[in-house]
Amino acid sequence: MAIPHKLKDFNVFGDGEMWLGMFTEVTPPKLEREMKDYRANGMNGPVSIDLGNKKLEISLKAGGYVWATVRKYAVPTADGIMLRLAGSIQSDETGEEIGMEIIVRGRFSEVDWGKMKAGDDTETEFKMPLTYIKISLQGNTFLEMDFIHYIEIVDGVDRLAQRRKNIGL
Repeated sequence: MAIPHKLKDFNVFGDGEMWLGMFTEVTPPKLEREMKDYRANGMNGPVSIDLGNKKLEISLKAGGYVWATVRKYAVPTADGIMLRLAGSIQSDETGEEIGMEIIVRGRFSEVDWGKMKAGDDTETEFKMPLTYIKISLQGNTFLEMDFIHYIEIVDGVDRLAQRRKNIGL
């Protein structure tokens, strides 16, 4: 039997500043391709043509008001904020515990202050469209995508190397 690794804990860093204890939940970016069905003469059915990545977005839920993040709202560049998520994932089958790191770049598109009610808990939600993501396991890069610099590396394979060469990059 195999039991997958499970996240045991994580920390959030914003532009190098540790935000320990500030965030209750992070939703990492969903990896999704833009696919278009294509069917032409001589084909018995459609095939999905890969048109590249869809938009990447990360969301964070803070356990209150985190002014360090709000200060970064409306940065002028598309990759103006760097977030680093450092996690520890463990196999409950073997006990093995490994480090997982997700680094993203983008800028906040939304800061949702939630509801204000006396005596209730407060939460702030942040959404951030991304230009860059890098996922590492035990210090080894598993996935790296940089939309601005035309990079897409998956498990050590540079999927856009030939295309960059073909178009003179």
